[in-house]
Amino acid sequence: MEETWIISLLLGILPIVGLILWWWNEIWYLRGIKVRCSKLFNTNNNNNNNIVKIPPGHLGFPFIGETLSLLWFFNIIARPDDFITSKKYKYGENVGAYRTHLYGCPSIIACSPSLCKFVLNSSDKFKQEWPTTQVLGANSVITLEEGPRHGVIKNFIVNYINRPASLTRFLLHVQPTIIQALQLWSHQHKIKTFYQVKKVTLDYTMKYMAHLEAGTQIHVIEKLFEGVASGFRSQPWNIPGTSFYHALKEENMAMVKKINSGSLTYEDILKLKYTNKVAEETIRMANIAGFVFRKVTDDVEFKGYIIPKGWNVIIWLRFLHNDPTNFDDPMNFNPDRWDVARPKHGAYLPFGRGSRSCAGNTLVRASLVLFLHHLSIGYEWELLNPNSKIKYLSHPLPVDGLEISIRKI
Repeated sequence: MEETWIISLLLGILPIVGLILWWWNEIWYLRGIKVRCSKLFNTNNNNNNNIVKIPPGHLGFPFIGETLSLLWFFNIIARPDDFITSKKYKYGENVGAYRTHLYGCPSIIACSPSLCKFVLNSSDKFKQEWPTTQVLGANSVITLEEGPRHGVIKNFIVNYINRPASLTRFLLHVQPTIIQALQLWSHQHKIKTFYQVKKVTLDYTMKYMAHLEAGTQIHVIEKLFEGVASGFRSQPWNIPGTSFYHALKEENMAMVKKINSGSLTYEDILKLKYTNKVAEETIRMANIAGFVFRKVTDDVEFKGYIIPKGWNVIIWLRFLHNDPTNFDDPMNFNPDRWDVARPKHGAYLPFGRGSRSCAGNTLVRASLVLFLHHLSIGYEWELLNPNSKIKYLSHPLPVDGLEISIRKI
């Protein structure tokens, strides 16, 4: 009899506890916001259109927010874009902003071109702040506060790596490392491309930037970099399939004849029109920055919605690039889409925008074209596990490391 009473009590209490937990974050974080922000809308008048609104969504459970939902879509079923798609179906397709609780903070997900552009261009209202600032340190150009010091460091980086003259010096300097790596890979039975390309990129970057030769020092830096990357941000990395080999070969073989086995300059890189389109499509589909963070410094109104002070804004770049309203058949790797006009403003932001945009955007494009050039003129390769899964969090990568066989031709 006593056991029956206890079971009945538990069955009566559990639904109540569940409801409290489900609505706790909503009550805790939203309390007072509408009162505080009512002055922005002049709600003293009787116009119902001026009611203060927070973007639709749900803040999830205490402490964890919607982390379980994020893990479900990103790591368990490996369909990361459905995390946003599910919100569009539930709360409306034309909203472009949804409230959530991720990375330990109440947040607004920005996934419309207009809102993303507005946030990235308004550094006075939205301060760059990553949940993992301590990983990079407060003096990194990525995490440094907006101001003269940040401007000086970013200008130095841009002038050092992102101007035509400096890009030519960089490309001439790193090409021997890329060529040597491809020759080494061709003598191996198989390689894990993800790790090998990352290692080569770090090798030639450290060689150019810090004048370090391959060896113990760079190996130590590589291990440190892996730790930083795994705890910073995430997005899958991939390279185009062999179906583009012959197309890459109509212009790259011609370039080889033109330069007579010499090294490519930045001007040569710009002439490889199709290879540049392949690189751009790769960046669109496999951009390392899946989303970026901003901290709201004051209550902001955008198209009738309040973005509350102290919350995060998560600018969901991945969804912009995979949204069929922004790109036709977005999951199809199609370099020829770049023959037409550029996407509408705010729909393509692989390197961010505004004062905190990536300082090395041109360098990234040039490096990718350089690698594709040398790969296409002298090697053929085969993907060994075409159905290998991708782990999307914390820093997504192919589960098999993107294994390929590669040989010299």
